[in-house]
Amino acid sequence: ISLVSPVLVSYGGTGQTALNAHGVLVGEGTSAITTVAVGTNGQVLIGAGGADPAFATITSTGGTLVYATSANGLNIDIKAPVLVSYGGTGQTELNAHGVLVGEGTSAITTVAVGTNGQVLIGAGGADPAFATITSSGGSILFTYGANSLNMESALSSVTLKANNGTASVLGGSVSVVGDTKTITTTGSGSSLTISLVSPVLVSYGGTGQTGLNAHGVLVGEGTAAITTVAVGTNGQVLIGAGGADPAFATITSSGGSILFTYGANSLNMEAAGAGLSWNTVSASLTASINSAYIITSGSVSVTLPTVSSLGSLLTVLVQSGTVAITQSASQNIQFGGTSTSTGTGGMLVSTNKGNGVNMVCASANTNWIVYSSQGNWMVV
Repeated sequence: ISLVSPVLVSYGGTGQTALNAHGVLVGEGTSAITTVAVGTNGQVLIGAGGADPAFATITSTGGTLVYATSANGLNIDIKAPVLVSYGGTGQTELNAHGVLVGEGTSAITTVAVGTNGQVLIGAGGADPAFATITSSGGSILFTYGANSLNMESALSSVTLKANNGTASVLGGSVSVVGDTKTITTTGSGSSLTISLVSPVLVSYGGTGQTGLNAHGVLVGEGTAAITTVAVGTNGQVLIGAGGADPAFATITSSGGSILFTYGANSLNMEAAGAGLSWNTVSASLTASINSAYIITSGSVSVTLPTVSSLGSLLTVLVQSGTVAITQSASQNIQFGGTSTSTGTGGMLVSTNKGNGVNMVCASANTNWIVYSSQGNWMVV
């Protein structure tokens, strides 16, 4: 009995007797598998609806990005300066202390820095500029300072206009009264101090607080002071509660059908048992979770994934050569009634082809259990 070569795809084969070196395999229905042309340095595999993907060079038609390619490497950086039409300033440097002014899609400009007491004054259809306020009739007296401008009436009698009504000087004086809810007033000698009441109440557009928890999400409480929810840990999300404040909590999968990987501002979810990513290898590598590796030749070291969650899977099969499943610090592997040494010195070793192990992560990032195996494995 002889096996027909090549084995057809419809019988679980490739339909080919040889595959291009370094070529990515592409399915063609029941026709023979094909391989795409090998990409040059920095090219990536890009899909095409209804056709085979191909290796191609990423482009930037707007010229906003620059690329540096190498073997199995692609570095992408923003081209400086970023144009205004792409959300940048169009400049690589801005004048110290200069106020920025938009110029349509042209580069942002900065107006000349103002001197003490000058203010930014507009000009219809042109850029604003710092200038000194004047009083051509001499009715206003100015006192200039760094980031300050004081103006006083030069008149002995003045009528003050408020939001509602007027107040006239009587007997050389005018009263300023605080309402104790938004402002308070204090006076001494010829000085009047007007202070904002702290904290500003929510009913007046404030928060009702004098300090907010770092990294805390703000929650409204009607007209009462704003509150902040407890800061979430890595991977937690803000979850609502009918009639109560939301809170950061960890998403769960009570049936264990979802696998979670938590990080700072990141949460990855995968369906448990959704299948393994199969790979053939002949050189040492650090494994990825939910992956299977077939050792085709040589003496190969497969290091446990550095990041894994409960239920993550790993399969290692030996077609030819030898393999050592090695560990990082704090990791170990439970093999039946024995366990590898914890840390970088522990490992599982196989020197026979046809051997294999299936493992599952039992403790995030650290402990793995062999739940099925083939052949003899040495536990170190």
